[in-house]
Amino acid sequence: MDLSRERGAGRDGRMPRFLESLRALTWGGALAASLGMAAAVTRGAEHEPVPDAWLGWLDVDPLALAGVVAREGDDAVLRRLAPGVDPAVCLSAVAGTRFLASPELALVDLAALAAGRDPDLSEAAARRSRDIAQGLALTGLARRELTADSLGPARRALADAAGQLGGRADIREFTAEAALLLGSIGVPLAQRAVP
Repeated sequence: MDLSRERGAGRDGRMPRFLESLRALTWGGALAASLGMAAAVTRGAEHEPVPDAWLGWLDVDPLALAGVVAREGDDAVLRRLAPGVDPAVCLSAVAGTRFLASPELALVDLAALAAGRDPDLSEAAARRSRDIAQGLALTGLARRELTADSLGPARRALADAAGQLGGRADIREFTAEAALLLGSIGVPLAQRAVP
């Protein structure tokens, strides 16, 4: 082994051109180059979409997620349950529905997600809709200051998700149970919307 060669030199004893140019930089040149790259990255970042703040909250402490929901409010969670939202963000929002001041407002969106094609999102939404319906059945509508008619569209959406042919049995079961729980506390089954 020839120790006379410099570290990074190739077999022929010559240093690759990239390493030669790096070696030639002074500290001032290195600083200027790094600032230039940082400016280029910053300019490029203006045109790239900023990732949603809810991305990645699913794997964190539930109390941290509760803090985010409390800070951003119910509307922020409900907006992230809409169609077209990144599935990872939507999954975090589904987990955040347990901390909503009025979780019943999420039932229609959760039913739509449960009827969707994403297996993880569908299951999480179906389970969460059942949990919300159980909570409503235990506390009652009067205590939540709700009318039975106001939850009719949610019961219809859950019943439709439960009756979906070809869907997973567990998801159909969760949504059917949620619809039955709402029916047990006097929520009427709303009419289907005419397209």
